[in-house]
Amino acid sequence: MKAVIDTNVIFAYLYDKDPYHKKAIEIIDSLEKIYLPAVVIFELIFLFKRYNIDLKVLYYLLSPEEVEYVETKLEDIYFALKNEPESYDEFNDYIILHTALRLKVKLETFDKELKEKITKI
Repeated sequence: MKAVIDTNVIFAYLYDKDPYHKKAIEIIDSLEKIYLPAVVIFELIFLFKRYNIDLKVLYYLLSPEEVEYVETKLEDIYFALKNEPESYDEFNDYIILHTALRLKVKLETFDKELKEKITKI
């Protein structure tokens, strides 16, 4: 299976104190291809700094063949703007959601609000 991975799944996978750590491992290990949108990388950098995680972890995260970095396209931004996000986080969620739609793959997330957005589209 292939999927776009939201920041919270990647962070839970890497941070063993996260309550979703085991579930994140199951998700990541089940995937043959992982797509990481640019915005997820930016959000991870913020979280790594916040939790004192070495940024070098990103090198390891991005190096496997199964992981593909995905640039944000103008159509992703237009999609986010069209949905009138009320916050920076919601804007990022729409970017991540549209990336999955554009690539025609599943979106893996623990974010309940983002899951609701998926069902409405």
